[in-house]
Amino acid sequence: MTCITAGVLGEHLPQFLLEKTTSADIEKTFDVMTDIMGMQKLLPHRFPSIRLLSSRGNTSVAEEHRIIAGKELIMTTRHMVDRPYKHEVLVIGGDAKNSHIVELYEPVGTGTRISINVNFRLHGAMRIAGLFGPSGLERDFSKVIDELVLTVKI
Repeated sequence: MTCITAGVLGEHLPQFLLEKTTSADIEKTFDVMTDIMGMQKLLPHRFPSIRLLSSRGNTSVAEEHRIIAGKELIMTTRHMVDRPYKHEVLVIGGDAKNSHIVELYEPVGTGTRISINVNFRLHGAMRIAGLFGPSGLERDFSKVIDELVLTVKI
């Protein structure tokens, strides 16, 4: 995990890479991991509210309430998919504006390798030191992915 300090006020930019492997095929894995509206049903304790604002082609915009590292963040996100290999999320508004997450899916044998590159930006009160520890963010993202990978196998 890397933390970069940038900007006039020392904006906190946690960056990390997660890699997970599941025994499920790439199509099923991609479908579960990128189903924006399904997240609230699968993991309501992590996604208490998701509202789809628009969807056109391979791009969707949603308002998401997400629990990350024990705190609720409200974000407007743009999801772009290149099925079944890439899911890119840009946070275009809210508590983590300008955050960028890229998920890459690769078939390995009969399963799938998932690589997730996270560049997370915190704003306002959310960036106050101690509110989110960099290792806490990485650990929390990893737990969410582990929970989703378990649902793929079911």
